[in-house]
Amino acid sequence: MHAKRVMVVLGQQLNPDGSMTKILEDRCKTAAQTYSELKNTEGSNVPIIVAGGIVENIGITEAEGMKRELVERYGIDPAVIFQERESTTTFENALYVERMLQCGVFATDIPCEILLITSEFHMPRARFLFEQRLGSKFVVVDVPASNEGLPRQDGDPNGHINQFSLKQRRVFEEKLLAELRAHANPALSISAEAKDTV
Repeated sequence: MHAKRVMVVLGQQLNPDGSMTKILEDRCKTAAQTYSELKNTEGSNVPIIVAGGIVENIGITEAEGMKRELVERYGIDPAVIFQERESTTTFENALYVERMLQCGVFATDIPCEILLITSEFHMPRARFLFEQRLGSKFVVVDVPASNEGLPRQDGDPNGHINQFSLKQRRVFEEKLLAELRAHANPALSISAEAKDTV
């Protein structure tokens, strides 16, 4: 595959019925808009990697849910969408996406630029992990989606992070990012990532 850039859309835990959360819908919307803009300005189809496995026993991966959304709602050609279906944390997103980029369909012409799509509140940690994992082989470009899907009221501080308000989530993300930066190798901080489902 010939592509100087690739879009990477990070997943989030699906609803118990397999439907998408508002946060994940917004990430797919941002991906579709970015894809359309690039196609119109450059005349090329930028490949899209949708990243996310099964966090709960729902029977469908986050990647499958995102691909379905991009194809059915936005009319994107399924042939340009590639699924990373193993990851359950942001660290694993970066790990498995790196493997995809170095083998299989991308191996003969590895893209040099990653358009990283995730929610604005999640972007600093996601970008850090992708840059740590990918090193100087790729340029990571932020393409943030909105934060509108987060609850407006504070959630239980001991509860699931997907119930946190934006304020709570920013505090959580800053703490996690600080812990990751304190380690020379982010893999050593898997304990922090264990609570991460986006």
